[in-house]
Amino acid sequence: MREGLDNEDLSDVNGDELSRRRAERKVKTDVVVQGVAKMDDIAYDQERDALAKELGVRVSTLDASRKKERKESSEDDAPILVLNTPEPCADSVDGVELLKVLVATFKEYLVLPGGAPEAMALWTLHTYCHDAAWISPLLIFSSPTKQCGKTTCLTLLGSIVDKPLPSSNVTAPTLFRGIDKHKPTLLLDEADTFLKDDEAMRGIINSGHNRSLAFAMRLVGDDYDVKPFSTWCPKAIAAIGKLPATLMDRAIVVVMQRKKKDDKVKRLRGDKLHEFESLRHQCVRWALDNLEAIKTMDPDVPEYLGDRAQDNWRTLLAIADVAGWTETAVAAIKLLAPEKAEDDDYGVNLLADIKKIFKNDGRDRMSSIDIVEALNEIEESPWPGFFNGKGINPQRVAKMLGGYKIKPYVQRIDGSKKTARGYRKKDFCEIWSVYLSDPADSPNLDVTVTQRSNGGASSDILDVTGENNVTPGNGLEPPPNKDCYGVTPNNPHSGGARAKVAENGETDIQDDSRKSCEGVTI
Repeated sequence: MREGLDNEDLSDVNGDELSRRRAERKVKTDVVVQGVAKMDDIAYDQERDALAKELGVRVSTLDASRKKERKESSEDDAPILVLNTPEPCADSVDGVELLKVLVATFKEYLVLPGGAPEAMALWTLHTYCHDAAWISPLLIFSSPTKQCGKTTCLTLLGSIVDKPLPSSNVTAPTLFRGIDKHKPTLLLDEADTFLKDDEAMRGIINSGHNRSLAFAMRLVGDDYDVKPFSTWCPKAIAAIGKLPATLMDRAIVVVMQRKKKDDKVKRLRGDKLHEFESLRHQCVRWALDNLEAIKTMDPDVPEYLGDRAQDNWRTLLAIADVAGWTETAVAAIKLLAPEKAEDDDYGVNLLADIKKIFKNDGRDRMSSIDIVEALNEIEESPWPGFFNGKGINPQRVAKMLGGYKIKPYVQRIDGSKKTARGYRKKDFCEIWSVYLSDPADSPNLDVTVTQRSNGGASSDILDVTGENNVTPGNGLEPPPNKDCYGVTPNNPHSGGARAKVAENGETDIQDDSRKSCEGVTI
């Protein structure tokens, strides 16, 4: 180890020869440093002075080089993430029987809503048939609170799907680099703790929905070269509450609840997960045998689904069609994604939420800004997810309400001398009565008891449960100075005035006593 490193006088050596000799010396130095890194401490202490002299360096320099080399060697020996697709089983696999076994497995360990076990079975096969898909639907498990089985779902899926990569916290750069390198099935738990406020993360996950758009562009290297990183892989996500609308729109959503006392399921044990390995071998076999057929399959998707939902389910229906499981799959779709009522859209949702906002606020007019701020605080509604998570804005609200002939006016808010564009509660009353006539359309709003007619007996009054005998003290007279209340005849004697600001900003005082919202609960 000490030989061949004598000091040389290089003053008369030309440039090429000097470079050659320096390169040669570096190689020899590297060999020595690698050698001392492998020495035990006692042997190194005995040799270090002589070795440093031989290399023509200080002992402290040799110590630092040895320490660095040992650290790098230790890092090189650290385990590296390896995700492998299992070997296919030897015999061919019947698709229907495999799907039935997967459904039975999910039901054995989980309490799931109707249609969910079938959707999960198809999505499991999708992870093995991913190369045949152009759309990769997210599989989202949501629940109103903890302890509803979401983590168990991901754990069980992780024991069966192709190349599972579980995580309960991840950064955006790690995510797209991990997907690009390993092509895993990503299993994200507790996504509500880190995904809602991370726009970069949501953008990466959203981009992975469509194969043709599944790339994240980044600058790499000293020359800042543009490199595309693939974001194309199956992804399952578990979260409390609703995730942003852009994610939910790209997903098969399974809403979970806590199991009841009479729900009987087996406990999933971590030391028994290897028992599902045979299912993985069968999934690989079936996918290999049917991949080309899935690529050419163009299944019929229920027409009532929206465009994005049709894309999501088409991927799974292609697998079901090839397996001969179409009727079961369609039945599952109808349970998980039932046909919406005619008026079940964003517009009606907006009307219901504005009704709730007016009720909670107590004013009869509000500025557009106040209404928008309140809308974006309703996590269970889609508004916070508008415009890539920035939230809905006054312009979008005005456009949506314009379809109901409701428009904002310049008006004084709260008696202030300043004016602002906003809305009047009375302008919504007729629209509410038409679109929200059934209290179930707005389940978060209180329902006011209908007032009895003149001369009616007390038994004519029913509370919201349909029972007689309303609690004394509620009173039968309408609350004073309110624009909207339960069914009550207009009172021409009640008086009252309001300050109206016309669109040109001028104030006009008008009697408002006759303008109420009859029959509309607020």
